[in-house]
Amino acid sequence: MSGGETGFVVVIGRQEDWRPMELAPVLAEFRGVPSVDVAREIRRARGVFTVEAGEAEAARLAGALKAAGYSASVAPASLLRPLPEARLLRYALPADDAFGVRFRDGSEQRIPWDRLRLAAFASFNTHAIREVEEEKGPGPGQLALGLAVTGVSIATGVGPFFFPMGTRENTVRTVTKTDNHLLLDLLLRDPGERVRVDASRFDFSGLGGDMTYNALANMRILLAHIVHRADTAATSPGANLLLEGGRLSSLGFDSVEDLEREERWLVAILPA
Repeated sequence: MSGGETGFVVVIGRQEDWRPMELAPVLAEFRGVPSVDVAREIRRARGVFTVEAGEAEAARLAGALKAAGYSASVAPASLLRPLPEARLLRYALPADDAFGVRFRDGSEQRIPWDRLRLAAFASFNTHAIREVEEEKGPGPGQLALGLAVTGVSIATGVGPFFFPMGTRENTVRTVTKTDNHLLLDLLLRDPGERVRVDASRFDFSGLGGDMTYNALANMRILLAHIVHRADTAATSPGANLLLEGGRLSSLGFDSVEDLEREERWLVAILPA
């Protein structure tokens, strides 16, 4: 959801109340459908349910959620304000006094730890389909037969000295490439900024002796350094799971848009 939208949303008011598996039956009963039919809506909601039928319908949904023990409130969709543009980091050095960073454009900055408002993490896969052209020649059997016939012809002087062994052909096949993305967004205050660590494009050498040769482990170590020093910052469900060493596929992210929707929700319910 981007800024400038109209209409109403139902916002889950506390991060600990965002329990998708438990919320699904409540939403399904409200919709009058089986739980499986709301699985995708739950997966994409990220703390915020969009209600297209208007404020009265949003109030009914919020009431059903509150009756089931969840914090929920109706708000204008404009509450979910646009996020600052994410600036990609190339390198970071988490020191005790500040977070020293170098951006991919070459600029550098020292960020005091008390500026960090939220650390949010996501892991998801993307799939790219492309066509690959290959040159295909005669198979091993055809080559062996051709060589044998040629050898007999030369030895006896009978028949063609060279057996046609087939021609090479160009073929095209479709392949799917899967890429895993590990993203860590840090939302800052005073002024509002957002910086991003993309594990595939980040130099983890600032971790010093703690650095490993595994991107996920390095991301976990970096996040641990950050939350240890920025002790007033909030962490997203994904960041918490990363620190705990849980199964990241359970987060259900499909894209960077899912991460950013979750960030807008958390920013809306966190203290300023």
